Amino acid sequence: MRHIKDSTFIFRNFDDSQTANNLSSMIIAGFENPNAPLLKVYTDSEKYDSVAAIKDAVWKGNAWGAVIVNNGFGKQLEQALSEGAEYDPTSAVTLVTEESRHYFKVIMVNKAAQTVLTALEGPFSQQMFQQMVTADGANATRVIDQANANALITPFSYAVDNVAPYHFDMSMYILSVTLSLCMVVGSFIPSNMWKSIEEPFYKQVRITHVIALRAFINIIWAAFICIQATGIVFAFHGPLWSPSTRDFFAMFAIFLLNTLSFTFFIDCMQNWVHPRFLLGGYFTTLFVNIAAAVFGPELNNHFFRILYAVPFNNSGLMLRTLLTNGSYNKLNFAITINVLWSL
Repeated sequence: MRHIKDSTFIFRNFDDSQTANNLSSMIIAGFENPNAPLLKVYTDSEKYDSVAAIKDAVWKGNAWGAVIVNNGFGKQLEQALSEGAEYDPTSAVTLVTEESRHYFKVIMVNKAAQTVLTALEGPFSQQMFQQMVTADGANATRVIDQANANALITPFSYAVDNVAPYHFDMSMYILSVTLSLCMVVGSFIPSNMWKSIEEPFYKQVRITHVIALRAFINIIWAAFICIQATGIVFAFHGPLWSPSTRDFFAMFAIFLLNTLSFTFFIDCMQNWVHPRFLLGGYFTTLFVNIAAAVFGPELNNHFFRILYAVPFNNSGLMLRTLLTNGSYNKLNFAITINVLWSL
């Protein structure tokens, strides 16, 4: 990914053993790969001085993820290698992730981080074995006999801690985009419905009545479509999510705001744009928003950050915040953008 260095990971080593320090150096060097996220080291900083603080930072969206060398890792590994004690390699490192940002980008960034950590397992195993063999009075046979085999083969691995699960699999994410697309297409109907009214009707009413009628038709149709869309999402939600009545109305409000932003924008376009250019304007608006929803503005060229200002992206952002129980909360920004499109 071209701009993957725009995604930052927090790194902290909570273990002061030499073994943990060696592993930390390898991890820091591994993330210097141009295809890996940017690793910010806070081992000697007062900031993020606890695992809870790091997880909270990731949950809030201050970082895309975190890599933590857990306290006690060095001592546990040394006991497993010298005394054959029980050992779980995944207790060495915790990879903290979240899914409240753009779903496709999160998958790629997390996969890049996991690739780096997985690639270090072999070299670190060789390093530990060589250190034990070269110790005073040690030999390869003795090391193998006394060590826990699991610790000898895989002295370190990692466990993934997802602090903001999305609650939907990939098919449900595509369904959400499809629902939004249906609402956009549906917004063309109320915007053109008023044209079917016969001309004599307009001679009997005031202009304010016509404006009120058009707004009424737009709102009623949008509400009708959004209730159906919300019902479909609730009917096919994932097994990890237990939605409440509050979630239903929150999702309905997000869909409704998304639909109205397009409806009233298209309504204004019909008033100000020449009919021969309307179709091009419709599809340009539609395709730009679909691109924002599917590809997302994050980790793209800075020019494409303009997609932060389109309704689809902000509606998706609000939905992900809702479905991850408030993680990466940018609701004020997202609601403002969609309201401005509705005005």
